[in-house]
Amino acid sequence: MNNPNWPAHSTADLIARLPLPARRKLRAIEALVNDGEALQRAADERYRALQDAAFGLGGRIARCDPQVEAARISELKAELAGVQADLETLAMDRGKRNGMVGNATQVLARLRDGFLPSLETVAHLRPFTAPAARPAPDIKSALLKVRSDIGNAEVELTRVQHAPPTPDEIKVQLRQHVQALADKGTPRVISKSDDRSKIEVEWPDASPFTQAAPRGSAHELLAWLFPQQVFEQLCEGADAISGGILAAERVSRIAELTAQILDLERVEESLVEQALAAGLEVHRRPSASPLAVLGLEYYTPVSAAAEAAE
Repeated sequence: MNNPNWPAHSTADLIARLPLPARRKLRAIEALVNDGEALQRAADERYRALQDAAFGLGGRIARCDPQVEAARISELKAELAGVQADLETLAMDRGKRNGMVGNATQVLARLRDGFLPSLETVAHLRPFTAPAARPAPDIKSALLKVRSDIGNAEVELTRVQHAPPTPDEIKVQLRQHVQALADKGTPRVISKSDDRSKIEVEWPDASPFTQAAPRGSAHELLAWLFPQQVFEQLCEGADAISGGILAAERVSRIAELTAQILDLERVEESLVEQALAAGLEVHRRPSASPLAVLGLEYYTPVSAAAEAAE
């Protein structure tokens, strides 16, 4: 089902392309949303009923005569205090449930709107076989730790992605830049169209359509006339740039950090499942990789790998 030859015409078709364990996981997340919404509606109805009860008790207390119904007032006030306590407890429960439903809705939206459409072009997915997870003695602490590790790895990934090149690589790019300008700034000597015995020179700062010099023509001429001087001027300060990363190192480091983050997110998802099974209130990160959430991995079929090797 991972690489069908037919086009997907609906979300159901895309879901059908998922391996069975991933479909079950997606249904479980959908159930969190649906069941949570149903519980929300029931809690809302109960909350309104308790509010009505509190209002009614307040009215009954107000109608009692304190001189002759002191015992009755005390009884009603005790009942009202119990209703108010129930309202406070229910309000807290509703807040937690709203948070759980909102989080599950965000995660589900990312899976449906962000990940499932990629199955139109992603050819090969299979269940990821993770090592057996050890039950965490303190799930919440373990979850906080792994999320801290994910955050640190993401910060490092951003740093590597945006780090400048090394000074030597900057100079190579500047040399190429100057050469490209010089190529554009080189005048062309051609025969005149109306008298082939004569020549004319096409300068980059002259346009046959306007008297104004074309934009950028000045530095193109400078690069043609004085390529070394322009290059040296541009290179000033390149040696002072710190934190540069070689292009090859950048590629390998990005791949390494990306894989590390995915591994950590798989651990995170395992801890989330343990927490939910234990009845703990825990939220998934909506930004977590769908591969980790659904327990999937990309793979290259043996036949395709053999063709690539050839």
